[in-house]
Amino acid sequence: MHDDLKTAAEIWRRRLAWRLATLRDVERWADEHIAHLDEPPYWLIAVSMAQRVEDAISALQDVEGDVDMAEVWAALMRDWLAMLESHPERDSDIARALYYMGIDGDVPAPGLDGEMMSFWDAIDLARDGIHGVREEERARLKSFLERWSVVERFGL
Repeated sequence: MHDDLKTAAEIWRRRLAWRLATLRDVERWADEHIAHLDEPPYWLIAVSMAQRVEDAISALQDVEGDVDMAEVWAALMRDWLAMLESHPERDSDIARALYYMGIDGDVPAPGLDGEMMSFWDAIDLARDGIHGVREEERARLKSFLERWSVVERFGL
């Protein structure tokens, strides 16, 4: 059984690490939870009081429990999808993040590292007029983000 608070903590940790959220965003999230708990855990208070992103990331990493990685991946992909839709010129930045995740083997499913690593060069080569069409590469990136932004629960 997955722990919802641990899953949320992992989502916020990764958002901070990939600059998808600010320290203030995660502090607000922590403060909302603290307000509803009689005895908030130490790590949640540490997140709320963090002065640096690194401190918040460290506190979020210390949360015990079982992470629902499908939820984590879906949240990250939705964040990048929203960024792509509101700021299409950031396509290379998004593709770069996916590239480094692929290099690290940090992928939503086995065998996706190659696909995740394929976007960055393709977008930059198209942008620079060397090879390909940027809108087509952007559409391919968007399709990938859409596909992985939904959590599918079979048999539930």
